[in-house]
Amino acid sequence: MPSTLPAALRSLNPDGRLLSATRGPRLFAHGFLAVVLVLNLHDLPTSDARVGLHLTLILPGDMVLSLAVTALADRLGRLRLLIPGAVPSGFPSGRNIVDL
Repeated sequence: MPSTLPAALRSLNPDGRLLSATRGPRLFAHGFLAVVLVLNLHDLPTSDARVGLHLTLILPGDMVLSLAVTALADRLGRLRLLIPGAVPSGFPSGRNIVDL
């Protein structure tokens, strides 16, 4: 019985397959977060136009930040940039601490 995986996925090592498998849930989480952000911004006393402007400005800001982080990672090395970048994600935000 032939494999149903594309040739590019069959040639990946286990780490590459894991990275590819986690891409879907990660994209879903980012999309879900965008919906939650819109709902939270809509609850604030702002107009729909300002919410739209905010979301529109997120995209180019994200692109510039990604380009800068990639250039820095190429210069310093990925691991040297990933470790300090992962540390803040292990701590809850101040808002979450207050909610506890």
